[in-house]
Parts: sequence; C-alpha cells; structure tokens
Amino acid sequence: MCFNVWIVDDDPAMLAMLSSCAREAGWHYRTFTSVSEMTVALDAETESPNVVVADWTLPDGPILSLCERTRAARWIIMSGDPLVQGELPEHVQWLAKPFRLLDFYRVVEAFED
Repeated sequence: MCFNVWIVDDDPAMLAMLSSCAREAGWHYRTFTSVSEMTVALDAETESPNVVVADWTLPDGPILSLCERTRAARWIIMSGDPLVQGELPEHVQWLAKPFRLLDFYRVVEAFED
C-alpha cells in the first residue's frame, strides 16, 4: 500500500519545498493550492490521503472543513500563529511555522505504517 501525503498551501515556494522533502522520503504525494482543489480530488475518489499537511490560512475557506471527508487521514496544520494550536480539534496536530524540513519529515513519518 502506498503512503499518500497530501500537501495544501497557497504559497508555491512552500509547496515546492515540502514536495521535494516528500519525494526524497519516497512518499507518494499530491499538492493543492486551495480547499477547492482538494475537494475536487476527493470528489474524484481515485485515492485518499493517509496524511494531510495543510496551511491554516487558505484563500477559499477553512481547510478543516474537509476533515469529515478524510476520516482515515491524519491531519497536520501548519501555522505561524501560536493561537491556532488552541483552536485545533484534538485529533489534528500543529506544526509551527517556520520549521525545519527535518521537523516536517519527522511529524509526517510518525504516521507512516
């Protein structure tokens, strides 16, 4: 079974950096720049993520609105605002921006079977 990591961020540089890390880790990954892009992928039902790593602030709405559609996935929210951590549901992990790539790798790897 493939380990699928979905990365959602509207910052192209962040997507490129995290994609590079995912590729080097050997994970199967997809990137999205918005909630609506991820919604389209979920509607296609061709695959589902094991882990979703997403920016807290996206231009088209709250990313956590998709948690219900990906119940089996583990969620990691990235944000530079420490107050966000207190707003997250218990099952969602927080990754403080800025972070080192090693931190990203470790937090995602912890969910790999």
